[in-house]
Amino acid sequence: MEKEPFVQLINVKKRIGSSEIIRDLSLNLYRGEVFGFLGPNGAGKTTTIRMLVGLMKMTEGEILINGFSIKRNFEKAISHVGGIIENPEMYNFLTGYDNLIHYSRMTPNIKKDRITEIINLVGLETRINDKVKTYSLGMRQRLGIAQALLHSPSFLILDEPTNGLDPAGIREIRAYIRRLAHKENITVFVSSHLLTEMELMCERIGIIHNGELISVESVQSMVDDHQKMVQFKVSPPEKAFNLIKEKYPNVHIQLKGSVVEMNIRAEEITTFTKILINQNFQIFGIRSEQKTLEDKFIEITGGDSNV
Repeated sequence: MEKEPFVQLINVKKRIGSSEIIRDLSLNLYRGEVFGFLGPNGAGKTTTIRMLVGLMKMTEGEILINGFSIKRNFEKAISHVGGIIENPEMYNFLTGYDNLIHYSRMTPNIKKDRITEIINLVGLETRINDKVKTYSLGMRQRLGIAQALLHSPSFLILDEPTNGLDPAGIREIRAYIRRLAHKENITVFVSSHLLTEMELMCERIGIIHNGELISVESVQSMVDDHQKMVQFKVSPPEKAFNLIKEKYPNVHIQLKGSVVEMNIRAEEITTFTKILINQNFQIFGIRSEQKTLEDKFIEITGGDSNV
């Protein structure tokens, strides 16, 4: 990843009337990365994306794409951008291929070989000559991605790119997006409701809440929390629970039937196991769980998982 950001959002604000929709948002995006953008409904995701592509004006701040200002050099800035904002819009009475031909005429120097290459990449070769009105939602999504890639953009914005796809299609598009970013050195900005997919697809995640960017971390650091949720299946459970709670009041501990559940560091599992054995408790099982992106999202946003 380059140190110099390819896309910069600098103190971006958006007000509508007396309401502040986006609050002082600053973010750097780099070539070759897939960046995930998460937030509850109404948090400001779509507003941010619309400002990125010039569909909505900023109240204050600056957005630079490859050094070009969206405000002052819109055409030069936007020439680097491809994307699907909300739902891909196509001409239903045309075939998929004719739609791509039509879009290719809007940008100079797109050859038919490029169109064929993109059709193969998104897996539409067997249906590309059918009319779009016969396409499923997933097929329309593939065609939308194909259209966004026609002019070989350096910055690709995808809003719900796997919407309507079956599991095999989701996996294929995810792999393609990662390959596109890494091999073609493209900056990919993805917004999605599928937290598991974002965890598998992205290198970094930004979480926006109430118009404010409250966290930007690598996916690895988000899910690689030092503390784990560890379950000890122990007998007698109530006595073990009371012992740990009395001796270690700072440990978050719960009693769930025959299981004592604790949030502790991985290296402390051995310590607590020895404590229980030395106090003559019977241990029938020990199980630890890794924190997921969904866990982290709910923790950061206060339990609002409606992204």
